[in-house]
Amino acid sequence: MRILIFEPDSGGHRYTYIRHLLTGLKPLDGIDSITLVTSKSGYESDAYQAQLKPIEEGVNVAAEIDIPAGSQLDVAKLRYNALEETLKRHEADHLYVPSADGLTQVLGARALLPGGKIIPPSMTTEAAMHRGSFAYPASGFQQKAKVALGLKTIERSPWTRIHFVDPLGYEAAKVISPKLATRSVVLADPVDAVQEINKKQARKNLGIEQGGRWLGVSGAIDARKGCDKLLAAFDMAKLGDNDRLLLAGRAHDDIRALVKDKYQHHIDSGRLVMIDRYLSDDELGWSLSGMDVVCTAHPSHVGLSNIALRALAANRLVLGSSFGWLGRVVPAFEMGVVCNVSSAAEFAGAIEQSLDAAQWYKRTPAGKRLLEFHSQANHIAGWTTLIREKLGLPAPDVKTWEWATEGVRQTS
Repeated sequence: MRILIFEPDSGGHRYTYIRHLLTGLKPLDGIDSITLVTSKSGYESDAYQAQLKPIEEGVNVAAEIDIPAGSQLDVAKLRYNALEETLKRHEADHLYVPSADGLTQVLGARALLPGGKIIPPSMTTEAAMHRGSFAYPASGFQQKAKVALGLKTIERSPWTRIHFVDPLGYEAAKVISPKLATRSVVLADPVDAVQEINKKQARKNLGIEQGGRWLGVSGAIDARKGCDKLLAAFDMAKLGDNDRLLLAGRAHDDIRALVKDKYQHHIDSGRLVMIDRYLSDDELGWSLSGMDVVCTAHPSHVGLSNIALRALAANRLVLGSSFGWLGRVVPAFEMGVVCNVSSAAEFAGAIEQSLDAAQWYKRTPAGKRLLEFHSQANHIAGWTTLIREKLGLPAPDVKTWEWATEGVRQTS
């Protein structure tokens, strides 16, 4: 069995998915070769060095994709072309596409055109979709039509199995589309183990003030994660002198400029601390363990928040947006507080509330169940169920999303 992994996207925690996929594939009997096709820039990135370099032995790595930035549609079309060339260069029996958003829709649309079906009928294919826009509110006729068309192209896509990372997308697909229901599952988003460490030690390891109460964000520091709204709300909130904000991770230029222009006084006073660089796994864990409240303020994010799950693993209260996955999952699994982050006054009040509540917070049985679903082992089991079936190997024990939500309070 020849395995091909196609991953042109190195952003977010995409290489974490590949690391776990390789961990699950390499020990399996019957696999003759594994080829990873990725981007040139991704291969040279800090993320690749940290996530994949240590385990690339025995894997044929082809850093041969070069897709320039552009609109979502333009990038999706270029990924389609890159996949077509990849399939010509690398013979395979089983294809994994860990980041298939956009590409899936283009494949489905072009399947209706002469020569548009580029995946051989004999090839087994698995694709992960991180966003399910059709499960989220759409405003106006044009947007609703776009969402409906997108769903139709996903239905026509050639994937043998579609792994929805966002359970909202999976649940909507099951209800709306019988064609998708039979070949769709929820893929657990892997939560790396968080080192057991107390707040003071974690803060000491990071080199920040060990006392007081800390609210913060870990990972990419950008407007997509609502960091601009968080800064405004923190500035407005009625807090004590020992209440601080930590932004831990590489900051976008817009956030750097915003801090310099409007919030430099908080930097100067020590109430705002920025660790502006790529964080190692240990540093990311320390940043979460060092906080009292982990903020996930995505104002209109379609998809799941891995940082919210990591905060749950660190036994820290989550302050999240009331939109989408966060608005549904944080209350349902009793992870913390949600609010309308686009209202500075409401967000400021939620900061005050969450910092007060954090001293009493403990992970609940529902939260523990969610973590069991999102374990690395369950993620790997989900990735390797179909390949094990094709190889005639015993099926892994997979905890499904239905298992995770048994007895859990559901909110609309």
